[in-house]
Amino acid sequence: MESPIWVCKHGYLENYREGYSHECHDTPKIEQKPIEGQVYRVIKYVDAGRADGLKVVKDVYDIGLQYPKLTEEELMKMNNLSRVKAYYIHREFYQPNYDNAALLETVPDFRNTLLWSPLVSTNEKGEATVEFFCSDINTGFVGKIEGVSREGLLGTKDFEFAVRKTKPLKSGK
Repeated sequence: MESPIWVCKHGYLENYREGYSHECHDTPKIEQKPIEGQVYRVIKYVDAGRADGLKVVKDVYDIGLQYPKLTEEELMKMNNLSRVKAYYIHREFYQPNYDNAALLETVPDFRNTLLWSPLVSTNEKGEATVEFFCSDINTGFVGKIEGVSREGLLGTKDFEFAVRKTKPLKSGK
């Protein structure tokens, strides 16, 4: 990672451009954070072959400092951060009850979300069993399990399964 930009004691911008530095060896190094929008001087010295080792100015110019505009995703990556989608508090979610056989055969079920159950608890081994009715859509489904441990650790697991209804629905006639 490149060195941060800073301002030396004399007001020159340092680490802004490679090779440009106000080499102030006569004073202690005091680094100040530059202010966006402020004008700073950038300077480059070259060795002039002098016996005393002093260098001469090759280039000098002033710039109005503008920090790069980074997206939230870029900032998170730079700082080794990630975002976890929020976990919702418990709420009631529709779950059909097909214990009534007459309802099962006449009303088609076209749900694409089969189960939402935020209050599942595991046993001592970290295992849990959930049961749910599938829909009448003959397709593949993606399951997603997400959880939080007592210690606040997050976990997730995705899986796939297919629904194939072999018995056709009876018409309402």
